[in-house]
Amino acid sequence: MVIQSSPISRYSSFLLLLLSLILNVIAGINIPTKINSKINLTNKYSNNENNNWEQRMKEGNLIFVKQEPTDKNFLPSISNGYLGTVIDSDSIYVGLIYVGKLTFIEKLIGFHSERARIPSTMNIDIFQSTNLQKNLQQKPLNLIGSALDLERAMYLRRYLLNNETLIEQRYYAHRQFRSLLIHEIIIDNLQNKEDVSFNLLRKESSPSKDISFHSVNCKLNNNAICMEGQLTRLETPDSLQVNVSLVTSNVPSSISVKSNTKQSFLFFTTIRSSIDSNNPLQDAEMDFKKASSLSSDDLYQSHIKLWNDIWQHGIEIEGNPQLALQINSTLYYLLSAIRTDYFAGVSPGGISTNAYQGLVFWDQEVFVLPSLAYLYPDFAKTLLEYRFERLEQALNHAKHYKYEGAMYPFQTGFSGREVDLIALFNELEQHITGDIGFALELYWNLTKDKKWLERVGFPIAYQIALFWKSRVVLSKDDGKYHIRKVVGPDEFGIGFPLYSGVNDEVFTNAVAQISLRFANKAARILGKPITTEFDTIADKLTILFDTQKQRHYEYDNFPRGNTYFLDYVKQADIVLLGYPLQLNMTKQVRLNDVIFEQSYIWPDGPAMTFSMNTIAWLDVGNYSNAYDAFKRSLLNIQSPFNIFTETPNPYKHHLDMGSFNFLTGSGGFIQSIVNGFGGLRVQDNSLIIEPKSFIGLGVNAMKLRGVCYQGAVFDISFDGTSINNPQQLVNVVMKTNVNGQSFELKDKFKTQSLSSNALQTCASPCKIALQ
Repeated sequence: MVIQSSPISRYSSFLLLLLSLILNVIAGINIPTKINSKINLTNKYSNNENNNWEQRMKEGNLIFVKQEPTDKNFLPSISNGYLGTVIDSDSIYVGLIYVGKLTFIEKLIGFHSERARIPSTMNIDIFQSTNLQKNLQQKPLNLIGSALDLERAMYLRRYLLNNETLIEQRYYAHRQFRSLLIHEIIIDNLQNKEDVSFNLLRKESSPSKDISFHSVNCKLNNNAICMEGQLTRLETPDSLQVNVSLVTSNVPSSISVKSNTKQSFLFFTTIRSSIDSNNPLQDAEMDFKKASSLSSDDLYQSHIKLWNDIWQHGIEIEGNPQLALQINSTLYYLLSAIRTDYFAGVSPGGISTNAYQGLVFWDQEVFVLPSLAYLYPDFAKTLLEYRFERLEQALNHAKHYKYEGAMYPFQTGFSGREVDLIALFNELEQHITGDIGFALELYWNLTKDKKWLERVGFPIAYQIALFWKSRVVLSKDDGKYHIRKVVGPDEFGIGFPLYSGVNDEVFTNAVAQISLRFANKAARILGKPITTEFDTIADKLTILFDTQKQRHYEYDNFPRGNTYFLDYVKQADIVLLGYPLQLNMTKQVRLNDVIFEQSYIWPDGPAMTFSMNTIAWLDVGNYSNAYDAFKRSLLNIQSPFNIFTETPNPYKHHLDMGSFNFLTGSGGFIQSIVNGFGGLRVQDNSLIIEPKSFIGLGVNAMKLRGVCYQGAVFDISFDGTSINNPQQLVNVVMKTNVNGQSFELKDKFKTQSLSSNALQTCASPCKIALQ
């Protein structure tokens, strides 16, 4: 534990403001429950010294509640892309640390793994302590509010003692020091003429069944408790053992603060493993020692500085404060799950939960990555690095099934092997390999990062294309290539008889086609030999289309393969063709596809289905249906801390386990804003901007802050109150231009050169491109 004091002069004016707010809360003054629609970070660090919750609610930086939800699943998470936990949970999770489960027949059951649970050390309760006849008695403190600070990425609890002493608990996963979790207790006794004492109690978490922790001698004297252990079961039978070390502060039974002073009590937990350390215990101790050497303010400022840099990119809307808060919250949960120096991938429940065993699915490439790529390309790159580090395992997986190239398993952890409970089912969901090919091209089109293409993009793309070359079958009857016996994103289309798969599943074929073409595209850019067969297969690969009805259909003999699910469709596969895949089609075909799919879509389907339908309806100009679909997606956001769940009723699931903090749904939701209403679509050599009307959502204007394209950063804003207005103006400001390239802004009326920090306008639709 680290104790730090502060003099009266430094905090007196601040305390008066803060106590005024607290007393107003107690007096019952009505504090707004809705916030301003912007996170205003135009001036760097402008809000760092502002701890007025009422004001920060209005600024859109914080969610404040007077009473926490009784269901702990609705409490928020704190994480930093390396480790994380849910507030009051008894578990901490670290990315890439997985434990195996007992398995039987490999073909039927496969290797099953999940995140390894680490007992939480973050739950410390504080009680008022009074000395009555020399016996300490515990009295609960008066909780006046809790807050999720979105801007600073921390959870806060505030208590008031005798209207004089303010106590604040801070919980955060440090953004800079990735192995560090902090629980800080700040006691502001500046206005009290008497000393105060408090009892502390760390809630003991149940022991881990996944890691055999035991206490070891610490080199940090009595300041800390050191533990180390190994996985009780390996992730897969041939995985290497993982050693995990944890160092956490000793928590005293009581603390005291003198009158007219303010003190901070810091409690740390550092966790390291043999995945990223040759000596986990030594490094965990060093990380702990480093944290202990820094002041509360140093730790706080270094943490929020990095978050401030992240928030230079984001989404601002005017007119609907509640929606703005939902957007900001969703971005917070997504961004908390990823970092650029640790390639753990993103699971549906993020890094702070064990939802879906913490494994990485196709969700990462189709829903999470595109939601980040336009605003946070470095985070999108991190997700592709996860795949690159497991390319060898994908090559081995293909060999196992007697294919060429790289066949990525459907669910992976650290090992890169298929680790789901029933491998027989997952071996048919081969679209995952094409999904990665799609994500590679999306990242390339947005960044044109040639060094990345040489090192990461092309090696993966080439091996993926080789897989599809070996996977297709040439039919003598029609002279076309076919892909048979697969299951697409619509996991109800399992085939008939049971799990025989379907033929020419349209989404699978489409991502295969994208992957084949991108491999040769990358080869041409890098001056490498092309593989003619890739283009030939892509050109002749079957994309099922009804020429009379002018629409696609999901697979051959649809809906026969969905018989076991009463013909319901779980995922809208043909809707995904128009976006995010951007398969070339007319607006009429796009309309026909989305209309056809509506008659089959499962009403209790996952959250992202309705986000993708929102985009589809916007694409065809049906705003009424778009608004309805969008509002349906909002039912998955659970108050008070705006946690996404897979279904509106988080406890009602059919045929899956469901997820709190469902980042797959979060990604779909952000895409419906950026790429739906915001109208951003990247193409081979341009960034299209075609915003859609959002007046039906009560929104007056939107700003996409920090859009990244080919080394430049743009602020793009527009008024979205009119529908199909040919004079709809888009405002563009080029904020930075790292590579110094010349860009132009073009619409049907004019072409103009973009100048740094100059406001320029174009008529929608318009595009940004290199000159």
